[in-house]
Amino acid sequence: MGDKGANRNPLMTPVVRFAPSPTGRIHLGNARTAVLNALFALQNSGRFILRFDDTDAARSRRAFADGIETDIAWLGLKPDLKVRQSERLPLYDVAADGLRASGRLYPAYESAEELDRRRKRQQARGLPPIYDRAALKLTEAERAALEAEGRRPHWRFRLDHRVVEWDDLVRGPSHIDCASLSDPVLVREDGAYLYTLTSVVDDVDLGVTHVVRGEDHVTNTAVQIQIFEALAGAGAAPVFGHHNLLTDARASSRWRSPRSPP
Repeated sequence: MGDKGANRNPLMTPVVRFAPSPTGRIHLGNARTAVLNALFALQNSGRFILRFDDTDAARSRRAFADGIETDIAWLGLKPDLKVRQSERLPLYDVAADGLRASGRLYPAYESAEELDRRRKRQQARGLPPIYDRAALKLTEAERAALEAEGRRPHWRFRLDHRVVEWDDLVRGPSHIDCASLSDPVLVREDGAYLYTLTSVVDDVDLGVTHVVRGEDHVTNTAVQIQIFEALAGAGAAPVFGHHNLLTDARASSRWRSPRSPP
């Protein structure tokens, strides 16, 4: 039997969020997801949150965030709350420290080049190119030696190797075997947090009940359900709904509202 991670009542009063990364202007696919979330909240007398996933300091721009706000306002969408991840870093610090203390977040020292060579060797042997958890076998002395060389660890979330199931609002009963996935990196070498962690922390803190997003995030769902459970206990994950993507060449081109300059 699999483990059903998302088991909230899909008929509850919803809290949904649209969480763009302000590293560029909004496109049609993003706008569509925003509309679906806003309409879902409106239909069920729920709340619609606009959350800027702007922890990528090198690429995020305030001008892009302002443009996104203007464009969704042109679409008639009125968020009940607006938050920025860049202003919520202490929450992620607490969550990461808790995962480290529980043994779910562990340091790994491989470089990108080393990981690439390892994946290629696995593929050549007919094995799936997933992380082999070599970092878990390091002794304290070995870790100290690596750090003495100047290596800084990235931090991986240790997945339970089990099947995660959820009842998807769009796709129906869904499942992923997490034994087929690599332990995801949640914290980079420079200490920056990746979306996989910050999204879960914010969803818990903001009381998000339903996550409506594109089907390209389906694999992320199993990982995030495990993070929800690690941070907030069994049954903490929201209800997920993964809608289809726009694949037409015209639809995938960059969208501009009438007020946008060329």
